[in-house]
Order: sequence, then C-alpha cells, then structure tokens
Amino acid sequence: MSLMASAARVALPAARVHTRAVGAVCVALLLLVAVLALPRQQPAPAGTLIAEPTYRLLVDEHAGTIQVQTPEGLRVTSFPLRMWAGAASQPAGAQRRIRVAGDTVEATIYASGGAVLEEATLTAHPQWFTVSYSLGRLGSDATTPTFFSDGVHGFDLSGVRAGFSPDAPGDSGWPVLATAGRRPLAPAPLQVQLRTVNGWLGVGLLQVPDATQMRIEHTGAVSVDYPLHLLQSITDTGAGGWSSGLVRFPAFVVTLAPYTSAGLSDYHAAVVAAGAAPAAAPAQAAWWHLPIVDTWGAQMAEHVARGSPGFTAAWVRSFVAQVQQRYGLERFTLVIDSRWQEQLGSPEPDAVRFGGVDGMRSLIDDLHGMGLRVMLWWPLWSTGTPSGAETTPAAVAQVDPTLPGFEASMSAAVTEMIGQGPGDLGADGLKLDWEYAIPPETADPELGIGDAALYRYLDVIHRAAHAVRADALVEASAASPQFERVTDSVRLYDAWSESAWDDRARIVAAAEPGVLIDGDGWQTTPADAVPHALSSAVYGVPALYFGGTWANGAPVPEATSRLLGSVAALAAGNVGGQVQALPGGGWELVSHGRALAQTLNGETGAVVWTPGPGRRLLGHVVSTVAGQVQIPVPQRGTVTVVGAGHRVPVQWIGSRIRVPLAAHVLYTITVR
Repeated sequence: MSLMASAARVALPAARVHTRAVGAVCVALLLLVAVLALPRQQPAPAGTLIAEPTYRLLVDEHAGTIQVQTPEGLRVTSFPLRMWAGAASQPAGAQRRIRVAGDTVEATIYASGGAVLEEATLTAHPQWFTVSYSLGRLGSDATTPTFFSDGVHGFDLSGVRAGFSPDAPGDSGWPVLATAGRRPLAPAPLQVQLRTVNGWLGVGLLQVPDATQMRIEHTGAVSVDYPLHLLQSITDTGAGGWSSGLVRFPAFVVTLAPYTSAGLSDYHAAVVAAGAAPAAAPAQAAWWHLPIVDTWGAQMAEHVARGSPGFTAAWVRSFVAQVQQRYGLERFTLVIDSRWQEQLGSPEPDAVRFGGVDGMRSLIDDLHGMGLRVMLWWPLWSTGTPSGAETTPAAVAQVDPTLPGFEASMSAAVTEMIGQGPGDLGADGLKLDWEYAIPPETADPELGIGDAALYRYLDVIHRAAHAVRADALVEASAASPQFERVTDSVRLYDAWSESAWDDRARIVAAAEPGVLIDGDGWQTTPADAVPHALSSAVYGVPALYFGGTWANGAPVPEATSRLLGSVAALAAGNVGGQVQALPGGGWELVSHGRALAQTLNGETGAVVWTPGPGRRLLGHVVSTVAGQVQIPVPQRGTVTVVGAGHRVPVQWIGSRIRVPLAAHVLYTITVR
C-alpha cells in the first residue's frame, strides 16, 4: 500500500444534543435543569477529515473550503479550494462539485452548459500536500491570477503572526518572492511562509514557472504574475500553458513546520519527490573547494572596474602576485571578473587590455602553471554592449534564450571560454552574474518566460560546459532546488553584513542540502572579513575580493591578510557534505554522521578534517583569539597538535580536545 493511500478519512457529522423522556415529570425537570447548567458545547465542524503524520485537513464539501490543522487537531488556517482570474472566469449560474476520494480532493467549477471553468486537485502526502489548478474560460477582464482564493477570501490570516520570504528573510510583512529586479538569490527557493499560532505554513511551487513573482496578498490569496494572455496560446510543458482545453499552472506544495528552515527542507523533499530536482546534490570535483580569489573587490578599490583601461592582463598578474605574497595562498581559484570581454555577451577578450584570444590564453596558461584554477565572469542577458560602457544589467538585457540559434551560439561561446583547443581560452569554469535581469517577454514563450526562461538559459550553458569538460564549474546565484540540475554552485551574492550572508547560507543549506556554497566576499569590511571567512570555510568556500586595500580605500593590515589566507586555506581540505547551523550560532559540516568541519568558540575559529595517509585523520584549525579552545574530534586516537613548528599540549574532554592556541596561527592536528 502506498503512503498516500494510507491517509485516514473520517466523516465528522455536526454534533446534536438528544433528550430522552422519562416517566416521572419531576425527574425530567431535574434533568433539564442539570443539562442547562452544563457548559455549552460547540458543534463539531462538519466535513471529511484527511489525517497525515504532520498535519490534518478538514474538507467542507458544502462550503468548498479546506481547514489545515496540526496532527493534534489544532487549527492553523483555512482556504477556499478555488482560484480567481477575473469575474468572467466564474460567471453567474456556475456550479461547483467537490469530490473526496482517499487522499485526493477534486473541486470543479462548471458553466451552466456543462463546460469546465476551473479545476483544482489537492493530493495529501505524509509531510505536505499539493494543489494543482487549471483554468478554462478567460474573459477580457482576465487579471493576474490568485490561488487559494475565491476572489474575496484566501488563506485565513487571523492567526498569522508574521511572514517569511527567502528572497528577503529579514522582512516580517506579507511575504513577496521575486526573481527579476536585482535580487541576491535569483531565484531564491520558490516558497514563502506564514507564521501562525500553530506553526509555519509554507506555500511553494513544484515546477519552475512562466513567471517571476509570487506573493501573499493582504486578503490571504497567493498571486503569481503569470501572463495569462500568453499562457492560453502556448502548450504547457510544466511551467504553465494550454493543455486539454484548460490553462494549467505549476502545482503548489503546502508544508507545515515548526520553523522556517524545516519548512524549506520539506519543500526541497517535495520538489525531489515530484521529480523536479535531483535527489542528491551533484558530485563535486576536488578543485571546486579551493578558496576563491576574485578580482572585483580590488578592481573597485583601485578604480579599475568594468572596462577601465587599467583592468588588463598585467594588472591581473600583479594582483595574483600580491595575493600570494600578502595572504600566503599558494593554490586558489582566480575569478577574472567584470569586464574582460571586448563586448558584453561575447567570449572575445578585449584586444588592447587582454591581448585578444592569444593574450588571454597565455594569461590563463601561466596561471595554471602556478597551480591556480581560473573562472571567467559572464553577464547573463547582455549582448553587443562595449565592455567599457557604464551600463546597468537592466539596461543591457537583450539576450533571448528562446530565439532560433541561441543554443548553438551560446554553446560555441562556452566552448571558446573553457575549451582546450586552438582558439579557446582554456578556463576552468564560469561565474554567472545578473541572473535577475530577466526580460519581460521572449520570442517563443513556449520555451520559457520569466523564471522558466532563466532556467533554459542556465541549462544551455551548463550542458555545454560539461560537454567540454566534466569538471567544469558553473556558478550562479540560483538557490531553488529545481536549479540544481543546471548549476554546480550557489553564490551568496553581494551583501553588506555578515548576518545577511549567514541568513542566505541557512536558506541555501536547508533548500539545497549538500550543494556547494560560494560565501562571496564583495563588500566585506575590516570588522566582518575574518568571521565571514571562518563561517564560509565551513559551510562552503570562502572568497577573498581584496588585495592590499579594502573597498573604502583603507589598507588591509598585513596581519589580517595572513590570517585571512590561513582561514581560506582551510577550505581546500573541505570535501563537502550536509551543512547545518549550530544552536546559538556557528556552522557544522557533516558527512555520514561525522563532522568534517565546524566553527569554534562563537565563530572565532574553525577546524576542517581530511583523511590522511593510512588510517590517520588530519585536521587544520585556526583561531582569531588566543587561549584554550575545545575542538570536537571525529574519531578517538592518539592526537598531536603542531603550530608554527611547535607541539602543543592536548587534553581529552569527552569527544573533544582542549588545546592552547595562539591567535592567527594555522595548526595541524594528527589523529592516529
């Protein structure tokens, strides 16, 4: 028997009070007085109950509403099993039919002549339920569709205390999730949540939509900005469109969880169960874990940003030498950032600044000879704009991934950038940027609009890159689980505080467990650079953006450079696993039940473990403060700790060792 078929279904008739006459009038009167004196009981709600392990649904067939309850029967919210797209979609005389069969609820709206105007199907699963909608007649008044709504009422918000969107985790208002318009995660996980008195209610999309925005309205309705005038003219391939006489939309998944991260984890599981995301994160090449050094911060600090005449191959060589000398890093991944191209959207390097194809290939070959890996910055949606032009992403959004010939031309560009043949640049991967600059329309909507168009663009790049080289790294800021198939790493994007990066890392770790996370580092400050590097060395890969000068023009102290280099070097031994936030702050990386990396002492230090020769286990640890530090050790054994050429004393305390560490020194732990 399937798990879905095991859902309990119980009819709950309204409660009625019956009296029974007795022979003696006095007894009857006494009984009547006693009954009147008892507390009055509310009638049990009428409907059909569907009980699952993590929630219950009470279906009111007469009213056409669904009440969501906790497993114990506490009310969470309710909603009409309807959608709204203008008055013409529900004309006078329309009839509703609701049918409950096992774990499925079907609601259909018929016109007076029998034509189907609307369909909604709810399917209960043990940890979530899905709702799919289809729409028939579209009138001239057709508007942005709203779901879980009859046009007046949506989710009952009377018990809602706050909202949560992974697009803006600090905003507690009615949640809005958008991909277009300079978003740090594009898209963020396609789920929004409401905090009710009895848990967090999550509403997400299973498939990538032909849309760019989802929001909870003040009425409780869920609106998605589908272009109905286009959807009724294209065939549905999963993102929305015409199918069997109805306009169909991607299915919703609804979760109930105790906190937001749990809701995102359940959302990921539902997307995987629907076949819309891989069950496990993609395999990771070892070099992907090298610390990242990105030219962008230094370009900004030294005023050689974008197509500046000062941003040249010689400048890149000088920057690399500075990083190696000041930070003590020998192996890392260098990102040659914006804008090395002759024109935006072209794989041709600038002929003057980088010496064209031959000059860039020579630079990359030299960097490879130094033991470095190289990634090239690529601006999505932009084409034909001179590299030196001061333009915004929105102003240059011209690429249309649905045009004939796009796949061939984009694949050729990817091959030129990371291919190894004559005329290719020989880079190791691509840093994709400006995902959010999605054009409002495409030439062939059937191939994608909105988020679906972004997915197609990334898919073409990803397939082309891995066809050229199996270990190519394609990095983007797409953080919804559906996009795991078309990217290899999630970049946390620009931020202006360590707390913002931590918030995004928690979101990505919950919604895409096991995915590689680029911690980013643009706009790090003297106050948060080291804590951010420590945290990102555990939950992903730290990225350094500055050489000798911070973004504000202040010099980076030599001691800070060395410390950042030591922390970044920890990441090279990080082999990936499941990231989890620790209670009270901090991070832990776990694989097969064993901690592989962890922040220490309130994120003032970090340790990363790697297998050594034989049965040895090697750990590398660094602390920003001096003193006794307790370090969890994954396995028992004889332990030695060495730093700066000196062995330090070790004391076992349960499964941890306590050692005296000097600040800013990289220590090696050997467990035999």
